[in-house]
Amino acid sequence: MLRLVITFCIFLLSAALGLLIAVLVLPDMSVSAASFVLDVAIFAVLRAIISPFIIKLTLTSARALAGAAGLVATLVALILTTLVTSGLSIKGLSTWVLATLITWLVSMFAAFLLPLLVVKGLLGASLRDAARPSGGGNNDALGQLL
Repeated sequence: MLRLVITFCIFLLSAALGLLIAVLVLPDMSVSAASFVLDVAIFAVLRAIISPFIIKLTLTSARALAGAAGLVATLVALILTTLVTSGLSIKGLSTWVLATLITWLVSMFAAFLLPLLVVKGLLGASLRDAARPSGGGNNDALGQLL
């Protein structure tokens, strides 16, 4: 259960970073501060629902397009999010293409890096705790040998 919650949080954070970076980089894309959290939640849920269907469709119909499934899912999620909410606005074909690409890339890297940072932080804390002398045993013997 905890793993599912962590995965969902990472997915939400990566979607938020993707949308935020795209909004900051693209002048014809905007999101209102009041609706940002709702827009991120809707975008993330839609992308999570749409992605498996697009992946299955590409694997059964056109294996060569399987890598593009994430891009297509991101585009469809962006389109549906702009239709469902009034807070997200994307104007112009080039902005749609760049918003899809930026959001997908940032989300993908964030979804990859965030778990590594969390694991690194947890492992670092565990290793620091394990490296502390326990007052006897192998640590004292190793210390005497060195």
